[in-house]
Amino acid sequence: MSERSNVRVAVRVRPMNQREKAKQSSCVISMNENKTILQSNATVSPGKVQKGPKEFIFDHCFWSADSDSDPDNYAGQEEVFRTLGEGIIENTYQGYNVCIFAYGQTGSGKTYSMMGTDEEPGLIPRFCSALLNKESKGTVTVELSYMEIYNEKVRDLLKLKKSKTELSVHEHKILGPYVKGLSQHAVSTWEDIKLLLVAGNKCRTTAATKMNEESSRSHAIFTLTITQIFHNQESGTSKELNSKFNLVDLAGSERASKSGAQGKRLVESGNINKSLTSLGRVISSLAEEKNRRKSYVSYRESVLTWLLKNSLGGNSKTVMLATISPADDNYGETHSTLVYAERTRKIVNEATVNEDTKFKAVATLKEEVQNLKEQLKHAKSQELKLKLKESENLLKQLNLSWEEKLKKTEENAKVMQEYLESMGISVEASGIKCAKDQCFLINLNSDPKSNDYLLYYLRDDSKIGAGSSQDFKLSGPGIEEEHCVITMTPDGDVFLVPNVKAETRVNGNLVQEKIQLYHEDKINLGSNYSFILNQPKKRQPNHPSENKRELENNPKHESGPHEQHPYYQLSGSQDDDNEFTKSSYLTPKKVEIPAESR
Repeated sequence: MSERSNVRVAVRVRPMNQREKAKQSSCVISMNENKTILQSNATVSPGKVQKGPKEFIFDHCFWSADSDSDPDNYAGQEEVFRTLGEGIIENTYQGYNVCIFAYGQTGSGKTYSMMGTDEEPGLIPRFCSALLNKESKGTVTVELSYMEIYNEKVRDLLKLKKSKTELSVHEHKILGPYVKGLSQHAVSTWEDIKLLLVAGNKCRTTAATKMNEESSRSHAIFTLTITQIFHNQESGTSKELNSKFNLVDLAGSERASKSGAQGKRLVESGNINKSLTSLGRVISSLAEEKNRRKSYVSYRESVLTWLLKNSLGGNSKTVMLATISPADDNYGETHSTLVYAERTRKIVNEATVNEDTKFKAVATLKEEVQNLKEQLKHAKSQELKLKLKESENLLKQLNLSWEEKLKKTEENAKVMQEYLESMGISVEASGIKCAKDQCFLINLNSDPKSNDYLLYYLRDDSKIGAGSSQDFKLSGPGIEEEHCVITMTPDGDVFLVPNVKAETRVNGNLVQEKIQLYHEDKINLGSNYSFILNQPKKRQPNHPSENKRELENNPKHESGPHEQHPYYQLSGSQDDDNEFTKSSYLTPKKVEIPAESR
């Protein structure tokens, strides 16, 4: 049973961010039902100006730019999930493959839409919860994998020990494209999934760019494999339905000149753009097939397109969520995203119910193994030996019992718990918390809607200022390019070395030379920034008690600094440069992570 359907495309516009507000950018986006209108007379690309409004038609348009001016049309996280999720959960349990992928420039809200915050969960946690709560007449098992594609290489985000051999993409005539050696984890509760998400998101590759201070530099593919077994008591037979649910968070799409990429980051940007360019070519080829004879589609041109082969023009029901900025400053990127999305909407997939796929694959693999063994009797070929080993490994993986998979997942979970605890994070039933004995600065006056971090982990040398070379970048009145340096000795002693031209105060006193800092010292930088140092190992006798009281009385700290402060709520979002994010969800959100942990 197969069903032809177009890729469903939705567009979501985020609010203005602080950078755009500071530049006094004007809004160039408006929406009317399923229409997105891009305003006129702005530069699309160097030397090219769009004249007159450009209208795009999509399946869904989500106005998330401003809840105050138009509350009736405002689309929050629940609305996005309800609209895009309509029918998808049902499709999954009918045995169809499903894919949702987010596309857009860095900081346009892709990861926020996919992962969300504590208060406003995104698509991934909502879909996970809905899938686990869905009733079925059969026996249901769910497996999870989480990978990133970084610099055209596949990395297993749930394997903490780095593999000696690189993961590679292969293709089986029944199973389709797959990653050889990618770990699969049996899950049965949201707590199981949450732990894996926390560990995976901590491992995901990020780096600062001008566009987004915690910009995702990799494509992430989160996959749930749902298996349902139906037993017929009368006939004694059974039927199996297999579905793959892919949720894909693509790396940001923007010009290297605009993102400020240089050196290693420019190479990364080239690889990101290579895979997105390949994705564009695949989409163009598939979109044009309606008007001409079927042609060759170069899926294998990049790792990303190869892995998304079934999702684009293949065996899947697919949704694209395109995220855009409303600002004229990003007109070119917004125009490009909308054109990309418009083209994607023309793709036709032919989704098939995956019935007894595993049984068919096992039978085929057994036959392949037998044939390869016969061939090796007559020819000692290294290529044949590798093919045999690959087929045997895949067969072994498919034949693992559910009990064996659960046992393996439990063993991995213990390792992940230890890994997270070593970084000061514990996953508990009551929530996810950071260790109290870590050394960091707490930003007392950070606005949840700003791009500033709520917490800054201190390293041996932490440079603070407005300059691009600084470890912790701040902006605002009184912040110098190189404002100060905070150093930490192996024994945990913390020192502040100020720039003599910068306004730096410790416990209210102007500082113009090196000074030692102690637990709960208050540091003021420039006109607007106030921090409290957390370093319990180094306390000063007769310390100013008002600092502690200020921390505890701060509205963000209703239950004390280590209970309810927003930074202790964790998130997978890498898209910090947008106005959606308030607190975080599933990885340390708005937390400066030590370089060695990235």
